[in-house]
Amino acid sequence: MRAAVLGLAGFLVLGACASQSVDDAKTEVRNQDVVIKELRSRNEDLLAQNKLLDTELAASRAEVARLKADRSASQMMGDVAERLKMLEAELGKSGDMQFKARGDGIAVEVAETMLFESGKSTLKPAGIKLLKELGAKLAEMPGDIRVEGHTDNQPVKIHAKEYPLGNLQLSGARGLAVADALIKHCGLESGRVSFAGYGEYRPVAENGTREGQSRNRRVEIVILKPVAGK
Repeated sequence: MRAAVLGLAGFLVLGACASQSVDDAKTEVRNQDVVIKELRSRNEDLLAQNKLLDTELAASRAEVARLKADRSASQMMGDVAERLKMLEAELGKSGDMQFKARGDGIAVEVAETMLFESGKSTLKPAGIKLLKELGAKLAEMPGDIRVEGHTDNQPVKIHAKEYPLGNLQLSGARGLAVADALIKHCGLESGRVSFAGYGEYRPVAENGTREGQSRNRRVEIVILKPVAGK
């Protein structure tokens, strides 16, 4: 009888121990789940921070590249300005040709009378000679070139049939003639040269006087500032 009681007691003790072990195991699993969730949450936070840092790093690199490009462009345009000063001295400074800084680059402004007959877009022999001298120097300089034709506000009369669209068409034809001459006679690569015609819409002087009208009839050869990323 005593042995039976002892056996039962032992069984109960073993059962209690087993039950306690199960409870401990469950508690351990729950604790591990909590730890895993915390680790996952921290990992997500770290990934988000890493993504933010990558974005900031990319923005910083882009800004550094932009600043380098701006500095390079400034240095290039400074070099172009120095060369144009030398060119101005070589060709002789006069009211018929001027060099000026613009927001988009540096322009060589040439009066209409240096290049064309009144109301025409065919270059005069003297104009071709001038462009050869000028273009030879431009070919040595970096940067793209845009040739812009400009007129006064007086309508085209004598050659109205040739230019039915008036001053806008005449200025474009003159810009094209100069751009073509720079490519053909001066060795400038065609990919560097473009042209535009602005007619009477970008005057540099009042059109109310003959002197103002004469100043507005011009061609501007612009050495353009480089564009970042190109």
